[in-house]
Amino acid sequence: MAKVNGKYTEIKEPKDLYEDHESIDNPKITDFLLDDAPMLWDRGYQLETEDGRWYELFLKERAHDDSPKTSEELTDNQKKLVELLSSLYRGSEFGDLVDFGQITFYISNKEELLDFELIYTSIKKFFGPPSDAGRVYYQNHLDYLEDLQSAIDEINKTDEEVIDASILIEQLAGKMPSEQEAEYESIDNKYKENKDFNLKLVERAWRYFIYMGERQKDDTNIALAAIKISSYALKFVSDRLKKDREVVDAALANDLFGDAIRHADEKFKSDEDFVLKLLKERKFLAYEHISSELQEKREIALLASQISNNGVMFQHIPEKFKSDREFIMEALGPSEHYPEQMPGRLIEHIPDELKADEELVKYALERSNGAALEFASDKIKADKDLLLGLPVLRLAYEYASEEIRSDKEIFLRILEKEDTVQHFEYAAKVIRADKELVLKVVKKEGWTLTYADKSLQKDKDLVAAGGVIEE
Repeated sequence: MAKVNGKYTEIKEPKDLYEDHESIDNPKITDFLLDDAPMLWDRGYQLETEDGRWYELFLKERAHDDSPKTSEELTDNQKKLVELLSSLYRGSEFGDLVDFGQITFYISNKEELLDFELIYTSIKKFFGPPSDAGRVYYQNHLDYLEDLQSAIDEINKTDEEVIDASILIEQLAGKMPSEQEAEYESIDNKYKENKDFNLKLVERAWRYFIYMGERQKDDTNIALAAIKISSYALKFVSDRLKKDREVVDAALANDLFGDAIRHADEKFKSDEDFVLKLLKERKFLAYEHISSELQEKREIALLASQISNNGVMFQHIPEKFKSDREFIMEALGPSEHYPEQMPGRLIEHIPDELKADEELVKYALERSNGAALEFASDKIKADKDLLLGLPVLRLAYEYASEEIRSDKEIFLRILEKEDTVQHFEYAAKVIRADKELVLKVVKKEGWTLTYADKSLQKDKDLVAAGGVIEE
């Protein structure tokens, strides 16, 4: 098959030829023909085959037992149409049209361009009762069919293997990932060894690169094509290409946080300038995979801690830094490269005695919008003055002490000054059972009644205020 105007069309003769069948005698098509155009059609037959369907259609004015019902010659437009359809539709036969009104043609199950609709509509317009379409329609339609013929003739001039390869690539690209290994293994070796085929296949579905041979995995162009779609493809390139700077750079350019370096050659993981460049590009996950010597370097460990989400890379730095108060305070501060990052939650990984350090924890709270309170000491979780001094309190509220979460002043401060009800879920029972407070919350967001004390969830005033209980 080949593609014309975005649709597949059969370019080979049918496997099951018309002459292979004694008769086509399934009359189901007759009802359709007579319902659609009773003045045009006499009868019609069809035959299902493994790959498609044969049709025999009979025009009423020419179908007969002994002699035709008309002796009129075909018009020039009808002759031209028959010539084009005979050429376009492989296996079609119009030789008995004039004397017996019989039109025979075949439609492949895979056909998308030269389908039943096109040939049926063409015959109906050119042989049916005169319409308002006129000469302009006939000429436009014939021009369209001629253009199709020219396009198909051009394709037939090309190498058939190229056509087959293009179709095979489309078929392979449509397979589920779980099917791809078996599908690739099943194709002919002439394709597996063909660089151009593998390159185009990878461009359509990169995961086939995983199942290619060593020669393809050592081909820079094929490897780059896969890597530019998924940095994970670096894992499967040859050892030679894992050392290739262009290939590794391409993988890391396509990897938001730098995890792809795990699949690169060790020389990159030990290259301080290379690693610093990655970290300054906020590819902080690279830190997990670099050499232990570089992980021990203060500048590198500090940068990885500062630029990662919530300081998540701090857990991977050497233990000597996790207990170094000066290092921790600096890690909590903004990086010159990504000052917007808020790494305060890194205190999850510091020693307990430092989690009780009020100055340090307060800084961590400021550098996490309060979320770092989850890891603070119990004493700090109960420090009302410290919490009220935070610019944003709602994220800390969930982790505050029971006493803090029972405090009406703090609850109202968040509700009114921070204009949110999200903290209501974590309020102590005394707050959730306070009808006056619950009413304020429900008026803002009706669904919050779900978190009210059960004694209030069916309260008429609260329900009337917009309260909704989620089932």
